[in-house]
Amino acid sequence: MDIIRSLLSYLIPSLAPTAPTPITLRGHTGRYPTGTDHDYTFTLPDGRTLGYAQYGSLSGKPVFFFHGLPACRIEGVYLHEVALKHGARIIALDRAGLGLSSPHPGRKLLDYPKDVEALAEHLRLEKYAVMGASGGGPSVLACAYLLPATHLVATSLICCIGPSNLIGHHGGAWAHKLGFPYGWRHAPVPLLAYAMKSFLLGPVGRVDLPAENRVRKMLAPSFLAKHDPRDRTIMTDEDALWTMCAAADSAYGRSFEGAAQDGAITCGDWGFRIRDIRGDLPVMMWYGKYDMNVPVSHGDYIAAELGMRHREGKGVLDYRVSEDTHTSVFFNMKEEALRAVLGKF
Repeated sequence: MDIIRSLLSYLIPSLAPTAPTPITLRGHTGRYPTGTDHDYTFTLPDGRTLGYAQYGSLSGKPVFFFHGLPACRIEGVYLHEVALKHGARIIALDRAGLGLSSPHPGRKLLDYPKDVEALAEHLRLEKYAVMGASGGGPSVLACAYLLPATHLVATSLICCIGPSNLIGHHGGAWAHKLGFPYGWRHAPVPLLAYAMKSFLLGPVGRVDLPAENRVRKMLAPSFLAKHDPRDRTIMTDEDALWTMCAAADSAYGRSFEGAAQDGAITCGDWGFRIRDIRGDLPVMMWYGKYDMNVPVSHGDYIAAELGMRHREGKGVLDYRVSEDTHTSVFFNMKEEALRAVLGKF
């Protein structure tokens, strides 16, 4: 067969395979600073280490940012520019077992607000807001449920996952229909790690390869062709791609155990009802109509649950659905979402 192909290529040059055009990288521009000079650690009351990064203005209004799944504090750097512009102090935490944070065996979702509260006390923050993206949503809602009104002034959810164990994943891609309700909760860690790193996360998940190689793979026309056209600006932004790789390396470059636990908690029983979140807390939500990772059905469910508060004449809810995907809704709406929570101080 190879001989026939070679002969045909010789006789008909147009049939000969062409080498892909080399992709030249321009490298980092510094727009998303991912260096360790933004990293901090704090020892929690139980002796665990809590890792976090700070972006934006250190004298600005404090906003805790909760990363997606699987990811880490470095995702908070995407807010750095807009935080500087609007006077916000972004405090992006690593959940337990990810990045700089110690493992927390037996952790439950409602343990997380206690870590946030401990850090807020350590940083001497009187008032603060919380916002999260994608898999960080359950942590935002847990804080909304548990943290006191004297400190938590507002919350923001961008394309955040709802309780998959209750509502499934209607409207999402097949991999997520299986992954969120079942895979994260029940798959053995080695199998989950293999699936995520090998193909589900694309080149960014190949933490065994240098970041430069992964960025080249993500910029390849064959890979870009798989994405919604709405994502093209983001997926050809080298700064964003380098940051994605840095976040992956820190989150699960050494072990997938923390990511697996985080996924099981995110997609399992949360331990509270969304409708029981205090009625006077502003909750602002941004979802994408064409999101195949976290379908808009999750936003609809969360909004309906939060709307139960309104029947009693309480609560503040702002729910918006834009012509976006999972990736584009975050990058297109992050400034508006940040401004919205800052306006509640």
